[in-house]
Amino acid sequence: MPATLDPQSRGAYAAWARALGTTPKPIGREGEAAISQEIERAEQRLIATAIATRAGQAVLARLRDDLEQKYVRVTDLVRQQSGEAGADPVFDEATATLSALASIEAVERAALSYGRARQRSPNASAEQVYEALSALDLSRQATRKLIERLLFAVRAPHGDVSDDVRAAVEQQHRRVQRAKNRFVHANVRLVASVARRPEYQDRGLDFLDLVQEGTFGLMQAVDGFDWRRGLKLSTYATWWIRQALQRALAEHSRTIRLPFHVNELLMKIHRVSREHAARHGSEPTHGQIAAALGLEVQKIEEALEASRIEPRSLDAPLGGAEDSRLIDLVADEHAVVADDAVTSNARARVARGALSMLSPRDQLIVRRRFGLDDGREYTLAEIGAELGLTRERVRQLEARALAKLQRALARRAGATDPRDAA
Repeated sequence: MPATLDPQSRGAYAAWARALGTTPKPIGREGEAAISQEIERAEQRLIATAIATRAGQAVLARLRDDLEQKYVRVTDLVRQQSGEAGADPVFDEATATLSALASIEAVERAALSYGRARQRSPNASAEQVYEALSALDLSRQATRKLIERLLFAVRAPHGDVSDDVRAAVEQQHRRVQRAKNRFVHANVRLVASVARRPEYQDRGLDFLDLVQEGTFGLMQAVDGFDWRRGLKLSTYATWWIRQALQRALAEHSRTIRLPFHVNELLMKIHRVSREHAARHGSEPTHGQIAAALGLEVQKIEEALEASRIEPRSLDAPLGGAEDSRLIDLVADEHAVVADDAVTSNARARVARGALSMLSPRDQLIVRRRFGLDDGREYTLAEIGAELGLTRERVRQLEARALAKLQRALARRAGATDPRDAA
């Protein structure tokens, strides 16, 4: 059991470790490659089945248009092979874009042919689509986004996708998820090893909460893991797990939430303090911490001051006076000031008098639009639904009513001015 955990977290860790007895041990590099290939095959079947439909063809066409219009860069779409970049990066990107567009068109043709074949026989081969997708060689991120769009299109309630096709797509999606879950389940121990590090302890989240948040980071790592790059999942996932833990501490560990960059700086300060205390047997000064991190002393002091901010009760006494509380100094934004109430009532009387010059329908429109009845300002659409009118017609009637009010008030002001002057 890790010695860095507090007694409560040690109990949680012991319970978690017992439950972890059924968790499979981490798989090796060959096992990771096998599961990754299984995921890719299921994803290819899902994409091939989905893009053979009219809705899927529309998604693929939109991807092609985004690439043509440069809304998407080819470097974000296809895998980049290291060492293939030439001396002219502009020419390389242009060539890669043309190649990707040609590959997308090949996928479209293969999918269209496969869709026609499926109409004749549900067991038609999708081998041409698989080959075209392999030639396109989408990146992991682009594959994930394409699958999300295809699933949204296939699941649309009013689409033209048959139940058989929808069921086949969902079956492949479940296979993808099961394979990813095996990845996650086999690497939960990695999450625990990161979560029990000293920099994450005594920060407001217990051990099991840290494991849960770190698992979310592991799931993101599994989504983006590319076994062809030669990395092990544990190496790739550690960064994602740490990011998830840091963000969870920033968002959930305090009643008063601190910005993410402040929490990150506090973690660095705590790390430097631990290392200094271990080497020298004493706590470092703010100047020593600043020198170790290459920052100004003021930034260190501001971060530490922010970490000491705690909420205070409104019923807390002020100083030594028991009859004075903090709430006595807080202004009530909803309190009604007497002068404002008199002015508001006078304006309401003037408004009601002016509205009497309008027709009942125009009065209703103006009252609803400006919240003269209950304080709520209605939209044109809401008023139109109440009166059985279109939104544009309500807008026209409102403009006409306001113009009438302006002319009437102008005439009234002109009639009273001479008397006021006399």
